[in-house]
Amino acid sequence: MSATSGNQLSSNNVISRDPDTEIVDLYMTEELDLITLTAALNMDDAIASVDSPSVTPIVGHMLEIKDAVGTSFYQGGILGVISTGGDGYDLDLDTPLDFPFGMSSSIMLGTREMNVDGSVTARTFLVSPEGLEAGTQWDVTRIVIHIQGTAGMDDGKFGDQAALAKGVIIRAGDGFSKNILNAKTNGEFTERSFDREYSAFPPISKTSVVVRRTFGGVDKNGVVLRISADTGDGVKCIVQDDLTALDLFRITVQGHVTDEFEQSLT
Repeated sequence: MSATSGNQLSSNNVISRDPDTEIVDLYMTEELDLITLTAALNMDDAIASVDSPSVTPIVGHMLEIKDAVGTSFYQGGILGVISTGGDGYDLDLDTPLDFPFGMSSSIMLGTREMNVDGSVTARTFLVSPEGLEAGTQWDVTRIVIHIQGTAGMDDGKFGDQAALAKGVIIRAGDGFSKNILNAKTNGEFTERSFDREYSAFPPISKTSVVVRRTFGGVDKNGVVLRISADTGDGVKCIVQDDLTALDLFRITVQGHVTDEFEQSLT
């Protein structure tokens, strides 16, 4: 696969010349519903008024907002839900807004909790710039995987549970699809990532493992994962097994907005 062709993986030298672009640091989420704002949002607002006709928001859901005519984006957790009548809700957010979002913004209600049952129907969790201004591109440099349980963990288990039958798939897409890895055990995460650590200080009565998979860097893959708002793709995790016995399973995606796109705006 060429590192310089079209919607392929990008050369690592993008990282070295991108020290000042906006960072991307988001949870992978499963889309529950696309909803709408009922009032524009100002900088530092911590309450969002929305219309959600299909799914009732609950505490713990995530709210994702993207500026349809720009490159700004937001992700925050819902701390409280107040019904305002009909399908309307005021959502109390754990993180104040860092950008004023207008009524045309793209709004998604989602969940970051990946300890779900995907054994009958696979469940997909995603990070994507879709919904932002056309041409927006993100370069993903690494993902961080966090799993918690209550029993002992070792390299033969997935978290604290038995090895999975099908495995968790990490996939990148940008007009094409590329499987990055399939992990059925903590040990297989190690084989495909190397950076794996069982926590010495988990919460009381819990055990945990953290995995870091880095793409950019000459001592890693040497390329980043480039994803575009125009393709509707992104970096995703596909859950194919029943993970409900895990206490927690989350993945964070990290990277930055590409300087090629930002320079095109100047």
